[in-house]
Amino acid sequence: MMKRLLFTLLICVVCFCQWGYSQSISWAFNQSIYTADTSLSKYLYPGVYTLPQLDSAYSRFVFTSNEFYGSYKQIAHSNTIQPCAGNAFKLDFSLNSKSSSAYFYKIDTSSKSTAVFIIPGTGNNQSSQILSNTLQIITTIIPNIFGLPALAARHGDLYLYIKPNDDIRAIRNGMNKLNDLNVYPVLTNRGTSYTSNLFIECFAMIKYLKSKYDRVIVLGLSQGGTCSMITGIETEPAAVLSCSGYSTIWDTAFMHPVLPD
Repeated sequence: MMKRLLFTLLICVVCFCQWGYSQSISWAFNQSIYTADTSLSKYLYPGVYTLPQLDSAYSRFVFTSNEFYGSYKQIAHSNTIQPCAGNAFKLDFSLNSKSSSAYFYKIDTSSKSTAVFIIPGTGNNQSSQILSNTLQIITTIIPNIFGLPALAARHGDLYLYIKPNDDIRAIRNGMNKLNDLNVYPVLTNRGTSYTSNLFIECFAMIKYLKSKYDRVIVLGLSQGGTCSMITGIETEPAAVLSCSGYSTIWDTAFMHPVLPD
């Protein structure tokens, strides 16, 4: 009887420890994901429920803050794009012996000469929302706040960038994804950078698009204006349009960057 009681108690302790371990990071996941379908057909990676799994998710951010300035010429990209989760595509590339991928949605307009690369702004899962509304406008011609990308579709194929931890790229736990406060500072403490990875992915996309089209236009929406400005300086596309975005007066650090030796 005593052995059975001790065995039952041991099982309870183990179960409690496992529950506590799995729950120890749940508080960090409180932003909504873009679709209730959490299968891997809609997301790139399985859910994150433990600290080792979260550490693995952080490790996908491979570039440091010192690597994006002047990196454009050193980026080597694949010559083809590949379909992946959630009707999106990916472009594999490498920089400084590190491999990574950029992810995006694509709207074909049968243009053979012009590509428009769209960088979304502030907000949760903006890329999938812009994609849905843009397709709706193109097919039904109704007014919508996302009308600018639809207008851009008159001039070329659209490539809608998916930011890290958004849409198919969500670091998710059940029906929620990792909040921003547990992404940006944590990556900085680990020696990598959310912003640097985002910029380098955009640089790789522009380099790929310039190899396929005569003209590449970068369109930055709202907060994406800063990224479009930096991307334009680094990659020299045919044109850059920053719509209701941050400008050079937003932060003097972007006007006079300290370049690495």
